[in-house]
Amino acid sequence: AYRFSGPPLGQAWDTSKLQGQTVGSITIENWQVAVFTGQDLILPKNTMSYAIGGISGTLNLETFICSPLCE
Repeated sequence: AYRFSGPPLGQAWDTSKLQGQTVGSITIENWQVAVFTGQDLILPKNTMSYAIGGISGTLNLETFICSPLCE
């Protein structure tokens, strides 16, 4: 994970003032792939682990399935 800083909003963009700093790590793990059983679709299971600025944790990610209404 990175934190970037640069010129304040409203000032002209100046790439030379852009600074990046590593502040932590993020890992996404897929521990179950999607499986179709012939009748049911078992969705994949993914987790995201993070350690940023002395705070760490794990989140279970939900699979988003868009219905035909989304298209």
